[in-house]
Amino acid sequence: MPVRKPTPPVDTTSQDTKSRILGTLLHMAGAEWLWLERWHGTSPVGPDVWAGWTADDARSLRQVREQWQPVLQRRNAYLDGISDADLSRELGYRRFTGEAYSLPLGQQMQHVVNHATLHRGQVVGMIRQLGVAPPSTDLLFYLMETRQLSS
Repeated sequence: MPVRKPTPPVDTTSQDTKSRILGTLLHMAGAEWLWLERWHGTSPVGPDVWAGWTADDARSLRQVREQWQPVLQRRNAYLDGISDADLSRELGYRRFTGEAYSLPLGQQMQHVVNHATLHRGQVVGMIRQLGVAPPSTDLLFYLMETRQLSS
């Protein structure tokens, strides 16, 4: 059995936690950008795939929001242009290494949602480290809130 190195302690200072929150949010935005590029037929490959989307690139919440907003707008436009039948369509893309791969579009989208769910949970944990009550990120609460707003 291989010997595992001990995990270094996490710096839970307020500034470190805020930086990790921003970095995680920017990573989430970058992942959405990456998959959206793939769905449009352009698969970024190579060592610079994450350029502009790393924790080191996250300077402020405003900057993260400004970088993410065009991705959200482009994603919404893409979603408006597809049909239910498109979800089962096999869609090819290239992995970071350049290797060709394909999955049905719906499964790719499910992966993007699942990836964001993982990182939202991490952000919630980091917000709690700051002693702040985080917003609810559960789908159930979102659905209940939108139902109340439409009533």
